[in-house]
Amino acid sequence: MELLVIDAAGNKNVCMTNIEIQQKVLPVLTIPADRTVDCEVGTTPQQLNETGSFTSSCNLYYLDFSDNLTEGDCGNKTIQRTWQVKENGTNKIVVSRVQTIRVSNLTPFDLNSVVFPGHQTLVNKCQNAKDFGPGNPATGGYPTWVNTGCSQIAVSYQDQVFEDVDDACFKIIRHWVVLDWCTFNANIPSTTKTYQQVIKVIDTEKPTIQCPVIIEEITTNTCSKLVSFYNKCI
Repeated sequence: MELLVIDAAGNKNVCMTNIEIQQKVLPVLTIPADRTVDCEVGTTPQQLNETGSFTSSCNLYYLDFSDNLTEGDCGNKTIQRTWQVKENGTNKIVVSRVQTIRVSNLTPFDLNSVVFPGHQTLVNKCQNAKDFGPGNPATGGYPTWVNTGCSQIAVSYQDQVFEDVDDACFKIIRHWVVLDWCTFNANIPSTTKTYQQVIKVIDTEKPTIQCPVIIEEITTNTCSKLVSFYNKCI
């Protein structure tokens, strides 16, 4: 800037100086409120349908954000979202505020939704008991359920095979256990779901016997003859 000074006698002088224009009033930053969302929901500002905003008397700034993520188990995590007002050109942060987003399993797995395979009677399938694991569709297969969400579902089974039974080739008692590792507590029975499935294998077909034919040659003094003998089969 040039400054000109003139006195009453007409004398004058000029001096030069630099002037720096500064924004002393910082932008006012508004951010979304802290919130808790389900673990199956997206967490970007677009997915949450929310964003920060700011007001300023000068068009010198733009809005940005960065996330600091802390992971947990079973879909749980915490997001520290820092909203920032930055200066154009220099990218200098002039104002920042933190929003906390907690992600939790708000719809935990319901063990009562588990559907176990029903009891099965298998006719004319007297094979080895090892052939009747859950991978064999004839046994009813594995337990099913509708939705797991962010849960960690585990399924196990143990078989008891009884071969000395009167009304079957053998019977299998299959002991099923289903649990969610996110809620399982060994001291709380309700955190597991158990079931006993009975698989009965019977045979209704009678055995078929093929009776052998015995052919012998009978010889006398004057002749020789082949004679067939049929065994009586029961």
